Amino acid sequence: MLDRCLKADIRQPEFRINAGYFILTLWRKTAGIESRLESALAAKILLILKIGEQGKSGMASELGHKTVSGELHKQVKRLLELELIEMTIPDKPNSRLQKYRLTEKGKRFLIEKE
Repeated sequence: MLDRCLKADIRQPEFRINAGYFILTLWRKTAGIESRLESALAAKILLILKIGEQGKSGMASELGHKTVSGELHKQVKRLLELELIEMTIPDKPNSRLQKYRLTEKGKRFLIEKE
């Protein structure tokens, strides 16, 4: 059982005795990529970029926002640091034409979480 949990990347089972009863707790994987990224917004960004390249204003529009929020800036920066996305014009990070796309690591991340 322990080997299967390890292979499935699931938390190890918990064994305990309480009031004379043997209790076994089995864990399951949490659904969706949000749990792995710790942000629903980051997960939505990855799903938007799965379709194709997009700038921050385009992402905001896809998310139903009127403007680019500070949280969107923060999550894009975090996804760049995690190397799940990359800039289309890396030598001009502040360009008005800047867009973002999934990296190979980001594509694999999405495939693993489907």
